[in-house]
Amino acid sequence: MQNILSSEENPKQWSIPKLRERGQSHAPEAGRDPYVGLTIRFFSVYITKLALYTRGTPNQMTFISMVVFLAGVSLYLFQSLSLQIIGCVLIYFSVVLDGVDGELARIRGNPSGVGGIYTEPLSHDFQYALMFFPIAIGLFLHGASPWILVVGWIAAVMKLLYRFLIIRFDAVLISRGPVKTVILGTEGDATSVFNPNVSLPHKIYRWFNRNVFSSVSLVIPLLLSSLLGHVEWFLYLFAAGFSVIALAHLVHQLRYVGRLGPK
Repeated sequence: MQNILSSEENPKQWSIPKLRERGQSHAPEAGRDPYVGLTIRFFSVYITKLALYTRGTPNQMTFISMVVFLAGVSLYLFQSLSLQIIGCVLIYFSVVLDGVDGELARIRGNPSGVGGIYTEPLSHDFQYALMFFPIAIGLFLHGASPWILVVGWIAAVMKLLYRFLIIRFDAVLISRGPVKTVILGTEGDATSVFNPNVSLPHKIYRWFNRNVFSSVSLVIPLLLSSLLGHVEWFLYLFAAGFSVIALAHLVHQLRYVGRLGPK
């Protein structure tokens, strides 16, 4: 006898509000999304509903998101405002797709958990490693100083260094005992325990890191710099910003490690 799922068991038949509740309310950033992230959540659930009618997996959605992202930044090889705006649209759409993969995992179930702790972070590593170079090369090919290539390189290296510092520091914390800074959510998403009781400088850092320098929010400064005709400002901003963030994390971590005694 054919097994027909009830509407309660079949996500394809769920309403948009129910999909939001199941797919978004338990997301790692739920309740504290950056400003751009709030708009992402609005659109992503509709694509998630369509994706439920396919056999696409969360990891496949992550891969498509990365490809769309890199296609968007590649349009910055051309000094055309219309192409750059299309590039920003593609980047924004890639972030929407990046939200869809997590929603699919939470709605369908993701027992392996590798999407949240490996596939998705790895896709972001590729994006940060490659995104600044098409922008820098495009500027150089159209008359900018060769130093713009160095600026793009600094932006990429410092962002990746910051991400690697987080990984190394988590390893130190794990080695010291029960993990309190990194947890694995019930739906398979890796997330950090959020501590609201931090100093004012830390709160300011959080705001800029989430609303300007994150993969979700960077499309806004990129679009603004494009509309102003100074895309190089975007590279300077991110090269400087990621350098400060990476250095701040390094100093904090060295101070913490220096206070550790033998275990």
